Amino acid sequence: MRPEPAFSAASLGLVLGPALEAGISPTALLLAAGLDGAALERADARVPFSAVRLLWLEAERRSGLEAYGVRAAQLASHALFDVLAYVVRASPTIVDAFERISRYARLTSEPTRFDVQWVDEALVVRHRVEGVVGEVPGPAAECMLALTVIICRQLLGNDTITPLEVKLRGPASKSAPALAHFFRAPIVFEADENQVVLPAEVAEAAVTTADPKLLTILEEHADRLLAQLPTDDTFRARVHRLVCDAFRDGAPTLGGTAQRLRVSRRTLQRRLQDEGTNFEALLDDVRRALALEHVATRATPLAEVAFLLGFGDVSAFHRAFRRWTGMSPGGFRAARRRES
Repeated sequence: MRPEPAFSAASLGLVLGPALEAGISPTALLLAAGLDGAALERADARVPFSAVRLLWLEAERRSGLEAYGVRAAQLASHALFDVLAYVVRASPTIVDAFERISRYARLTSEPTRFDVQWVDEALVVRHRVEGVVGEVPGPAAECMLALTVIICRQLLGNDTITPLEVKLRGPASKSAPALAHFFRAPIVFEADENQVVLPAEVAEAAVTTADPKLLTILEEHADRLLAQLPTDDTFRARVHRLVCDAFRDGAPTLGGTAQRLRVSRRTLQRRLQDEGTNFEALLDDVRRALALEHVATRATPLAEVAFLLGFGDVSAFHRAFRRWTGMSPGGFRAARRRES
């Protein structure tokens, strides 16, 4: 079975920063997200996106902080971003800096993407996580957009820098006033994507720490590191992405997926079998991740969750959920609420 897109264990420092500041035990938070602290100490340790999502949400709930993601961005250390932080600081302008973030973001977090585009004489910086099931958690999205603004303020040595607009996919929450105070810009909630819109005069402004000679050296190093990152161009990875995408319009089917790949059903199953899996296992993997998101982090009625995930009836969903977690959906949801 294809693993979920994963983050390096080192990147969890960004998630845990405000909770640690508030005196919350990191061990308790990691356990709540189903993570083993000792296992994360390995240099090559990876954390699946579903666990990172739960960690963000648990840290936000237990801390009680408003705009948890913004505080995480404010506490972020340059060490978390390694060579990328130095590349950014050596870039000539803000737009150059974000173009390099777009290019090298995988060095810090492989699934993370920053897309940069000029729209109506303004620079739009979009954040997304590639190849995942479900939404980026609210505090994580807030953190990435806050980092976008913090980078501008730090690189220009001007704390008054403000974006033209901020868009968040999530709904407005009790954190809305704190977010407005930090961004000092209009915020659109329940938007199509997470993005920050920067005025042209900010995007084209010269970075105070720019160093062209150092930048050349750093980029050569970053390109070498990028070339060493693993890629997942396998057939099952393509099927997994199609299954994830298909859930936006209803439960995916073997026939529909084969049609999108322009192969027969038999060929699809044979090629998946050659890579050690099958369509049913991939579908089950995606359903499990979506079920955990809906049950643990949303108030969606369980009958509706069963329908969204393509189960014929609620009892079939309950049986599958118990197989995945050892608990009923209602029991799992109640346990999460007690923990928070």
